[in-house]
Amino acid sequence: EIYWDMLGGDGKVSDKLHIVKQLVKDFGSFEKWKEDFIACGKIALGWAVLAFDPSDGKLHNYTGDSHNQGGVWGCIPLITLDVFEHAYYFDNGPDRAKYINAYIDNIKWDNIEKRFKNLAK
Repeated sequence: EIYWDMLGGDGKVSDKLHIVKQLVKDFGSFEKWKEDFIACGKIALGWAVLAFDPSDGKLHNYTGDSHNQGGVWGCIPLITLDVFEHAYYFDNGPDRAKYINAYIDNIKWDNIEKRFKNLAK
């Protein structure tokens, strides 16, 4: 499962990773991507997703408000952030931003890199 596979890292990111180079290309900088992804996580009712769209060869952030809606046809998810209340409320109360930041700090970027590189095969 994508969600669990990408967690457990230290959140450190190398600008040498192909995924980071693509994020910079598509969003202008890694920080701009991160800001946009955090914003998606704050406004979504269910999911924030970083996905690769083969039709334009770019990475995009998407939001989804329920489990059965919000997927983008043909796109391949790389990072999935669960923002339903069950994901954060027990530990963080209503502080969703704290949860999102902790989530990003625990991304295992090597796993994201492997998944992204496999797209080219």
